[in-house]
Amino acid sequence: MPHAPAQVRQLRLCHNIVKTLEVSGGPAFDKISAAQRTTFCYYIGLLAFEDEDYDKARESLLNALKICNASSRRNRQYARLPT
Repeated sequence: MPHAPAQVRQLRLCHNIVKTLEVSGGPAFDKISAAQRTTFCYYIGLLAFEDEDYDKARESLLNALKICNASSRRNRQYARLPT
């Protein structure tokens, strides 16, 4: 049986993690660090893009960019926005 590429496996794991957080409630969003909020929004955006929910993907990726240091070139590359 062929293996899925690592990035695809990671996105599948993200779906599981998001479902678990939705069920359990997870920590309050404002109680976690900015780095964790940025990462969470980024992956929510990737999952939405994969599910072809482009409006939600754009909103989540822009939120991730707003939370993180916007002057970081690398952050803009992750969000796929022009520098």
